[in-house]
Amino acid sequence: MRLPQIVLTLCLTAAPLPAQPLRIEVRTSLPECVLYLMECLEHNPHQSTLLPAAFTALHPPAEQEAALIEYRKLNSEQVDRDVLERMAVESQDGEEFLQRTRTYLDASLQDRLRQALAYFEPAYRDSLWLSSLTRLQEQKTEIEEALESSQMIPELEKVRTLLDSRWSPQDPFEIALIPIPARGAKGVVSFAHSIGYLQVLEMLEGDQVNHRLGVLFHEIVHSLWHSQNPETRRRLRSAFSGLEGRLAWQELNEGLATALGNGLFQSKLDHKLPNHPWYADSTIDSYAAELEPIVESRIQQQRPLDEDFAREAQTAFIRCFPQAASDTRLLFRHVTSSQNGLQDWLTRQTRVSSWSDAKGSVETALLLEFSSQHPLAERGALCQRLGDYWKVTVVGPDPEAWKAILKQLLARPQMSEGWLRP
Repeated sequence: MRLPQIVLTLCLTAAPLPAQPLRIEVRTSLPECVLYLMECLEHNPHQSTLLPAAFTALHPPAEQEAALIEYRKLNSEQVDRDVLERMAVESQDGEEFLQRTRTYLDASLQDRLRQALAYFEPAYRDSLWLSSLTRLQEQKTEIEEALESSQMIPELEKVRTLLDSRWSPQDPFEIALIPIPARGAKGVVSFAHSIGYLQVLEMLEGDQVNHRLGVLFHEIVHSLWHSQNPETRRRLRSAFSGLEGRLAWQELNEGLATALGNGLFQSKLDHKLPNHPWYADSTIDSYAAELEPIVESRIQQQRPLDEDFAREAQTAFIRCFPQAASDTRLLFRHVTSSQNGLQDWLTRQTRVSSWSDAKGSVETALLLEFSSQHPLAERGALCQRLGDYWKVTVVGPDPEAWKAILKQLLARPQMSEGWLRP
């Protein structure tokens, strides 16, 4: 009797586990919408201008100011907003949100958040949230049904293979919907962003869900990209060569997400490639258009990204931007600054001639390739990993210290070509 039992045990152990598909859950959360409103009121880039305008029309700035100051002070304490956003999405009201943040915020920071929520939660709930709830729930249901009918999960599985992503199916993607009190119209822009498993999606009142699925797919591609096999990432990155290669790699994450989501996946829903622009940034839009047929072919052939793809992508980028090595708009497109003295100095030191992209910025942010031990971390900066780059938010007001650091940084061989003046 023992031998059959042993054989059975061995067979069960050796049998492969069934493959698990990726999962997507759709959520609506009052605390997340309140947190998002406060961020929008701070004029953060790539977030709605329609939502704060609608709120301010009902609640003048003077009424908001005290609570907004508390939120601003909370942010100045180097609190990771992404952590707060994840906690907010999991909460149904402000009190639950505060309970969840006790494991992250100390008592003084909790008090700042409590004072901000004490004003903004009831003000937003009564003036905008309740009136949008019926339509928001309809859109939630429509998205849940569309996820099934559009075959989004099988298409994302193909992308997971393409990118060699290590995303675990046990971790579902969560989609948080933000109602925007405006109907879609020509020239009206809505936004979305990705934070790991969390995808935040603005929904206009008149949005057709079918037209937002490509955007949602786009955001999930970012998460799959950031969970790519590190060895695959290393080989892929090393195959991009020279300054043009560095620039092509720098824009690849956004270019791929746009090509795969706003282009290829949306074309499966519409039965044709969408008209351009697919993306509000013309650089990404052009790059994505060149990448789309390349990744479509690879998905059809079940060929993951490799060194050959890197060379194809770099060639595609140069085809879009033949003057990339001397184009200051491309070289410094990820540098924004609100410190005029620092801007003037960097303009004199480099080939930068325009800082138009920096207008409206409330911080100095640099997307740079450097390690967590970089001296910037010791100079009053908040460092946050964004894929292969770091976002560095300047806290200290001393531009002279930053001049020295930036001068050393720009002099590095891999960054100086085409950047510094002769």
